[in-house]
Amino acid sequence: MNIGNVSLNIFYHHRNKEGLAKPYTQEYVLRGKNGEPLPYKVRIQPALIEQDNGEFMAFFPTKSEEIIEEVLKKIFTEQNLGIHDAGNSESWVKFSYSMINKELRKNKCSRTHQQIKHSLEVMSKCILTVFEEGEEIYSNPIINNYIKFLPPSRATSALRISELPCRLPGTKNHHSA
Repeated sequence: MNIGNVSLNIFYHHRNKEGLAKPYTQEYVLRGKNGEPLPYKVRIQPALIEQDNGEFMAFFPTKSEEIIEEVLKKIFTEQNLGIHDAGNSESWVKFSYSMINKELRKNKCSRTHQQIKHSLEVMSKCILTVFEEGEEIYSNPIINNYIKFLPPSRATSALRISELPCRLPGTKNHHSA
């Protein structure tokens, strides 16, 4: 997701007593090719995730989700488990929770399968909307088209596939079409 200067670590405090939250909006200014200011706004709609008690709670992306996203990119590039369709500007990656955790352990980091599942659910249900000069130019979940292939009994090794995030204006991932 890597959305530049938008701080993602403050969202927990935006929940109300029922565990719900309104979208968070942050404005910023980038410089165009000739140095002209280009106003942008990012709106993040929290993921509403059902809890064990049947109630829904709002979750915004945090550093945990950013780490999982980076691991998915690494699996895509280094393990050659991705598909890139340049014509449609789409990239897809195949992965399992075990593959994610293996990559995390290489960097002296780990997550339980439940934590990985939660991060993927947050990223697939959280809506990111970008506005350029007041006009909406992008709106989608952080990871799009998250698909699970095998039954829950094989959850840790089951292959999944997801479309990787697009590159957003003003981020280090941005590219011009």
